[in-house]
Amino acid sequence: MDKRIIQLGTLNRDEVYDIGVKKKEKKPPFTMTGDKMEALDIVANFSKPEAMAFILLKAGRDWKSNYTNFSTGELKPTDKVVFSKGYKALAEKDVVIRVKKGITSQYMFNPDFIVPNEYEKAVVEWNKIKI
Repeated sequence: MDKRIIQLGTLNRDEVYDIGVKKKEKKPPFTMTGDKMEALDIVANFSKPEAMAFILLKAGRDWKSNYTNFSTGELKPTDKVVFSKGYKALAEKDVVIRVKKGITSQYMFNPDFIVPNEYEKAVVEWNKIKI
């Protein structure tokens, strides 16, 4: 291995120099929750309608963008009412927002609530939608 001196410039607070070789850590698939919104506290206090809507919407969530598509077409009429109440409560808490309404509607989870892989891009899109 070559033992030359490497001169490095100054770093910003969010930057790190890393020189070397290491084994890649094996991590199971996971979802990060944001601490800005105290996501775990919000989830712990979901009402039944909120929990139902959250479970149904998160099932199809794209981990990169936080978008999900969902249709209430397969739900029983009473479940549609419960889902609607749950969605409205989640939207009031800024957990999720409906982007497109239709037979299959498109929703987006707040990137500060569930942190997607492409966080910065998702924040920009979330802010456009919220205006």
